[in-house]
Amino acid sequence: MEEIPTPNCPKCGKEVPSEAIYCSWCGATLRVTQIKLTVLQEKIAECRHNEMEATIMLIPIFIMIIGGLYIGSITETRIEWPYQITYHPYADLALILLVGALILAVIIGVVSTYYWWKKYQYMKELERIQ
Repeated sequence: MEEIPTPNCPKCGKEVPSEAIYCSWCGATLRVTQIKLTVLQEKIAECRHNEMEATIMLIPIFIMIIGGLYIGSITETRIEWPYQITYHPYADLALILLVGALILAVIIGVVSTYYWWKKYQYMKELERIQ
């Protein structure tokens, strides 16, 4: 496990001996393991990747919304005199597409927010130890 020594304190900027573990002026930790930095950077990259995948999944949702609106516009249900309802067989498909798009949008929003929050936490931890 390789450690990175810092000749100056990252918190207060005072010069410290290279073998010191803590700053004698402010008490900040001076050595950070390279493995921990690498692991945090990999976790941040993974969260960014998962966020991007969730964002790309919005494309099928937009297609479903456009398809649902288009099918809904051409399949209007009409009421004719005397109280006859003309029902189009694809009206249900339009409703299914729109409701499905709404459900998927909520799921993707939750997943994207989750990965954003994890990335934010990892970045805060990375800033804290650097």
